[in-house]
Formats: sequence, C-alpha cells, structure tokens
Amino acid sequence: MFKTLKDTKRRMVESVLEGVGKSEKTVDEEFEMYYAKYQSMMNDLNECGAGLHTVLTRQKEFFRDLSEMANSLSRVNQTNNDPEYWKGSTNCLTAVEGAELNKESAEYIHNVVRSSCALSVVENALDPLRDAIATITPEIDGLVKDRNAQVIDYDSYRRRVKTIREKKEGMETQGKTNTPGYAETQQELAKFEGKEQVAKEGYEFKNGNTKEKILDARVRHDVLLNDLLVNLVVAQHEMYSRAAAEMERVISRLPEDKVAEARARITDTIKKGGNKPEAPKEKSALSKGLAIVTGKAVPSDFKKATPADAEIAKSPSNAASPPVAVPIGGASSGAALPTATKVGGTTATSPVKSSSNPFGGSSPAPPAGRPAGAIPPPPPAAAVPPPPPASAVPPPPSSAKTYFVEALYDIDAEAEDELTFKAGDSIEVLETSDDGWWKGRINGKEGLFPVNYVRT
Repeated sequence: MFKTLKDTKRRMVESVLEGVGKSEKTVDEEFEMYYAKYQSMMNDLNECGAGLHTVLTRQKEFFRDLSEMANSLSRVNQTNNDPEYWKGSTNCLTAVEGAELNKESAEYIHNVVRSSCALSVVENALDPLRDAIATITPEIDGLVKDRNAQVIDYDSYRRRVKTIREKKEGMETQGKTNTPGYAETQQELAKFEGKEQVAKEGYEFKNGNTKEKILDARVRHDVLLNDLLVNLVVAQHEMYSRAAAEMERVISRLPEDKVAEARARITDTIKKGGNKPEAPKEKSALSKGLAIVTGKAVPSDFKKATPADAEIAKSPSNAASPPVAVPIGGASSGAALPTATKVGGTTATSPVKSSSNPFGGSSPAPPAGRPAGAIPPPPPAAAVPPPPPASAVPPPPSSAKTYFVEALYDIDAEAEDELTFKAGDSIEVLETSDDGWWKGRINGKEGLFPVNYVRT
C-alpha cells in the first residue's frame, strides 16, 4: 500500500510538472495514431449498431401497420359483402377474396418472414457488435491507462537522473570530487539510473503490447462490419423477395385492369426519377402585402438571399452542430488519449477524456424513458450491461409459470404506457418483442420497459 501511495504521489507531481512545462514527456507518435484510429473504429461500431437497431425497429413498425391495414380492409370487405348488411343496396366490391388473401399474406410477412430475417440479423450482426464493444473497450482502455502510468514513471525517473547528473557535473567543475557529498551524489545517480532503466523497459513493453491489442481490435472491427453488411443485405433481400412473392399471390386475385393501371402509373413515375415536389411558387405582390398587413409575415420574410447572406451562413458561428449517434445501450470507458504538443526536442501530451458506448458516439446522459421511435435508452454510463441473450427474442413466459426479470438500473417513465422502477425490482413479463421493448407489470401497473435495463 505504501508503494502504491508513493507511485501515485510521484505520478501526480510529474503530471503537474509536465502541465506547467517543467518536464518533458516521452511520446510515441505511432501509438498516438493507433489510439486515435481505435477511437474512430469504436465510433464506427457505435454508429452502425445504432443504425441497424433503428432499421429493425422501423421495419417492424411498418410491417405491423401494414398487417393492421390489411386486416381492416378484409373486415370492411367481408362486412359490406354480406347481403344482410344493407338490403336493397348494390354491392360493388369486386376484390373480397383478394382482401382476405391480402390479410393472410400481410400477417405471414410480418409474423414469420420479417421476424425471421430480423432474428438472423440480431443474432449474427447486432449481438456480436454489442459483445465486441463490451469487451474491447474496457480491455484497450485499461491497457492505455497502465501504459500512460508507465510513461509518467519513466519520465519522472528520467527527469530525476538529469537533475542528479547536472548536480554531479557542477561538483566536478567546482573541484569537489573528494568530498563526502560527491560520493553520495554518485550513489544516488547510480540508484536512479537503475530505476530509470527498469521504468523504460516497462514502458516499452506496455507501449508495444497496447499497440498490438489495438491492431487485434482492428481485425475484429473489420470482421464485425463484414458480417453486418452480409447479414443485413441478405436479410433485406430475403424479406422483400419473399414479401413480393406473397404479394403476387394477392395481385392474382385482384381486377387485372386496375392492377395494370396502378403498375403503369408507378412505372411512369419511376422513369421520371421518382416523386419530386415542385418548387414553391413566388407569391404575388398583392399576396405579400396582405400577409404583412395581417401580421402573418414581415418584410424580411420575402427578402431574396444575396451572396453576402451566403457567406454569413458559412461562418463558424452559424455552423450546424454535428449529428449525434443514438445510443442503444452499452458500457462506457474513461481512458485518456494524450494529445501531443512539442516541448523542446520531445513531445509533451495532455490527456483527453474519451468515451465509447454501444451504440453511441459519446457518454449518454442518465437513462430516460422511451424516446421517439421506440429506441430503448442506454443503461447508465458507468455500468456494463450483462451479455445479451442467446436469442434476440427470448421465449414468451409459459402460461403455467409466471416469468419475472430483475431490474439492473433505475428508470423513470416518460410516457403513460411506460413503467417506472428501481434497480433490484422484480418485473413480471407479460409480452416479449424483438425491438428492445417488453410489456410487464410492477406494483399493479402494466406498461413497456427497455430490455437492456433488466437481467433476462
């Protein structure tokens, strides 16, 4: 313990001296580049993970809505086709059979085709991505922390040796080589030269080892992105091609002339380059005047942009903020990335706080309720989530046995259909889903909760 306190004190002193420019710091520019690339790689995984999760969530919502629409059309057709529904009226519905088949196909596409494709992507792309970030981040950041501590030790002893050597040379210049103080200085110099050598060897080992681990992370990063691309593209192809085959069955039961007309209109629009909205028409002087008089506009609303306005818009003060990736859960890290500045013949560095969370580019704020789009919130930044389940959609609870999960973090509901609970609470699971939100019950209230906030 005494040695640990001594090391801590020495490193604090050295850090202060480096901060005020009184000590030089050893810097490996190759390592600085490696670590910067590592941070960029983790941002890649965060961004792709967040995007993939959003795609799966949006597709589930789309096909669910499509199935509900098909169900409504089938019900309306069946009801209005009943002779007893409206006696004495003329029934002009010509696609009752097609509406029923459309309902069956939409349910099959949503519940079987889409869910199967989503499960494949989750198990073979999204879950491995989460696992990688949860393991790579703490490993690399821990190595960097140890490596940076070793740098400080080495620089501290190097500075001390330089000071003692200058003292010894000064005594030699003054002719004090036969004094007791000179002998003590020689002994002290030999002692710290030995410590400097040990610290240097330790730094070189940890510096090289950390770079090797970063290169290993690069390989894993590339494998993950390759697998993500393949699994996503194949899943999308299978989902849409199988959905198209189902829709062809439905189309075969619809009026041929109406189908041909609809297809012709769509084909014509595609040939024109898609649906391109028309540019807003210039308002007449009378319309502008009326808008100003009635208070619906001010003169500046109708001012045409000038080259000077364009230059103002480009100024840094008017630059748009960069987009922020949507995090969907993971662990945070706090390793320091040194940024280099030249000091004399070497380079000094100052630590910059870093953070990486699956799947967001920066440390998330304290967890909140379900945001727009039903993307589950990230767990607290200081916590590492448990390993994801083997299957993207755990089996629903058996009717013969109540199924409970344990809350890992606190969360406050932000919508009426969400649950509020504390870490350690038991939540009864009522419905499961593969979009990251389950339905449960706690303290007599039913509602939704994010799966990455509980231990399943």
